[in-house]
Amino acid sequence: SIGYTNSRGVPMVALAIVTSCSCLSLVTIFVGSGVVFSWFVSIIGSIIFQSWILILLLHFRFRYCWKAQGRDVKDLPYVSWGYPYGNIIATFIGVCCIIGTCYLSIIDPPQHPGAGATDEAIAEYKGQRDGYAQNLLGAWFPWVLSAILFTSYKLIRKTKMVKATEADLDTGRFIPTASDNEDLEKKGPWWKRALKTVI
Repeated sequence: SIGYTNSRGVPMVALAIVTSCSCLSLVTIFVGSGVVFSWFVSIIGSIIFQSWILILLLHFRFRYCWKAQGRDVKDLPYVSWGYPYGNIIATFIGVCCIIGTCYLSIIDPPQHPGAGATDEAIAEYKGQRDGYAQNLLGAWFPWVLSAILFTSYKLIRKTKMVKATEADLDTGRFIPTASDNEDLEKKGPWWKRALKTVI
């Protein structure tokens, strides 16, 4: 948490956040606040896209662990429609988009017009440079940061991958009783009840 302090009483997390914000503020002096805002929009968009890819992969892992422990899919309160084909198609599309985005971000770097260039050429170059930097950050930053965080956590905590047969699939899980299932069926929206009746 933000209130964490080390043995000498230094609030490390709060200090890191303040230092990061200070560095970002310093960057705006050199490249402009509008450019930095565009960088953030690009990065956040990529992080959201990355999150959905990881959700799909975690769903694969969950179902694999569920099957490895000899559990029945019918025991799940919710089963994803079209699994695993929907997940496979979505993951394939997502991976193709990621590869395409990363490739397109590096194939056309801006070329400096050189000494003696006109002001218009310099201004055009700076615009291309800012766009190139935005594409690089948006495409690569989320994956590089995730790799660094994941590797650092593994090295510092010295954790190991959990075996499928030993994965904890029950802690914090809501296990509905028979009465809960009846209430859910009765209280659902009318169109869902009608759809269930037809299907």
